[in-house]
Amino acid sequence: MKRLFWLGFSICAAALLNSGCGGSSPPPPPPALLITSGTPPQATLRTPYGGGGVGFALTATGGVSPYSWTWAPATGSALPPGLTLAGSMISGTPSTAGTFTVVVTVTDSESPAKHSDGNYTIEVVLAPLTITTASLRNGTVGLRYNPHCRTVFPCRPPLAYGLQMQASGGITPYTWSWAAASGSALPPGFSLSTSGLLDGTPTTIGTYNLLFTVTDAQSPAAQATTNLSLTVVYPPPPAINTAPAPPAGAVNLPYAFTFTASGTVPIVWSETGALPSGLAFGTDGSLTGKPKATGSFPITLVAQDKYGQNSAPQDFTIQVFPHGFAATGSMGTPRQSHTATLLQNGKLLVAGGIDDSGAATATAEIFDPAAGTFTPTSGSMTTSRYAHTATLLSNGKVLLTGGADATGTAIATAELFDPGAGTFTATTGNMTTIRYLHTATLLANGNVLLVGGLDGNGSNIASAEVFDAATGTFTATSGSMSTGRSSHAATLLASGKVLITGGLDSTGLATATAEVFDPATGTFSPPTGNMAATRAYHTATFLPASGKVLVIGGQDATSAPSATGELFDPNAGTFTSTTGVLGTARQRHMATLLTDGTVLVTGGLDINGALQSAELCDPSGGTFSLTGSLTSARYSHTATILTNGRVLVTGGVGSQGAPLATAELYQ
Repeated sequence: MKRLFWLGFSICAAALLNSGCGGSSPPPPPPALLITSGTPPQATLRTPYGGGGVGFALTATGGVSPYSWTWAPATGSALPPGLTLAGSMISGTPSTAGTFTVVVTVTDSESPAKHSDGNYTIEVVLAPLTITTASLRNGTVGLRYNPHCRTVFPCRPPLAYGLQMQASGGITPYTWSWAAASGSALPPGFSLSTSGLLDGTPTTIGTYNLLFTVTDAQSPAAQATTNLSLTVVYPPPPAINTAPAPPAGAVNLPYAFTFTASGTVPIVWSETGALPSGLAFGTDGSLTGKPKATGSFPITLVAQDKYGQNSAPQDFTIQVFPHGFAATGSMGTPRQSHTATLLQNGKLLVAGGIDDSGAATATAEIFDPAAGTFTPTSGSMTTSRYAHTATLLSNGKVLLTGGADATGTAIATAELFDPGAGTFTATTGNMTTIRYLHTATLLANGNVLLVGGLDGNGSNIASAEVFDAATGTFTATSGSMSTGRSSHAATLLASGKVLITGGLDSTGLATATAEVFDPATGTFSPPTGNMAATRAYHTATFLPASGKVLVIGGQDATSAPSATGELFDPNAGTFTSTTGVLGTARQRHMATLLTDGTVLVTGGLDINGALQSAELCDPSGGTFSLTGSLTSARYSHTATILTNGRVLVTGGVGSQGAPLATAELYQ
């Protein structure tokens, strides 16, 4: 009985192990590992592989994911050069044409791992040979074809020229040729290189139809053709420049101006309208001569280029005034920010300034009105200086103070020029303060007042000092100005006091403040009111007839040139705007009192550069009117009335931005 029991138990236990009877069954084995990728797409030589260049993805089923993919070079197994297998992706840019069979292996993550191989054939074909240049740019007669930057940025000379024909597909290198199409030919002056560069300088207008052919390097070679047209046109017709405008002339004084235009030279000019008598117009655009009558003379000009194209007519007005400027002898040294001082013998001392090397000079020269020439002084200054002052003393000597030297360093030295000896000697003592862009005013007692300026650190100075002509020494005044200032103006009043106007203050901007220096107390006090406008680099001219001071132009609070003027009344201590304004806003100009009581305003700087125009102010009416123009545009120059009533203008910065050596006389 026991034997039967144990036999039954053993049979039941075996059945449970095999069928799960009475417990859980073991998991089934994973399905077989199979590669399921479809047929790989055809590849194009030198083109990123796969749809949109993303490649061809390998896929598999079965086994245990994740899968890993490999391939190994072997007989009958190779990826096209340029393609790689990374992860499950075949991608890249094929570099060799042909048919390639590659064996790839997928391996699952089971332990032990299962493997499966798959054979894939990838065909790499050539892209069709195609000319991709769709159109040709126009050419211009006389100009080399298609100038363009060698690089996109920055575009700097030298430029590249010509148009490179473009193609794709086939096998490089390409060879290019052309043939006449529809009875046309390559434009005269052009050539097409075998590398496909279309270049040259066209000589004849027209539209030219060209059949371009490109041949690749495969064997047998493939070819592609396209028919393109190239149009050659004339350059734009001339355009007459309206700036600078022709200067105003003066009766019986030499006049010379040449009009300019854009366009292909030679330009031939024609003129209609009544020119001033004495002036002649040339086919080269020059207007020269000596006008014989005053007035305004409207003329119309047309410029024609070498191809016979005319500009649009351009109107101009030539103005001729009773007075104007004529060139005189030039200085031996170009100068700006220099000084010019009328000596007691009627000659003029020109000293220092910045020369054409860009540095301060120690040279000086004498202008002789009788000869109209400049002659160097016997000796040079003791130091180079610019932005200094020069004052004629009662004893006939000239005091030169401060400024900046050849290194641009502000200095405190001073020196005296002796007209008899033609030499310079240092003063007994230096100034009490380094200063440049300051003012110097001869006082009624023969001493000289120095006010403000910039110090060695470039800061505006509020202090002042007096040069004692008897001792040759400098002494600080009892009081200082209420504010530091430079590039201001100082004017001796009939009372013996000195009016200080405007300038740049400690903020570096023009100010409208003013103050009056009293030599009796050595102190400064403000007038009743400020100026009507902010100003620096302006002029302030004493008017003996009224005792007032005419203040003109200058730099305003926005650093722009001003066209306004105003009159200071010493009795009321107030400023009143003039009735009129300057015809041209200007700063760094000069204002000179003429013998008839009017004030001559010359040159200066506006937003476009140096000015050639000049104006007259009638202080009695507070109005401005044009007069004959300077022979040269200039600013930071000098303008000095001579004993014969003429005004000598020297140096300054010209229209090209360089110091001038020229001089001219207003007469």
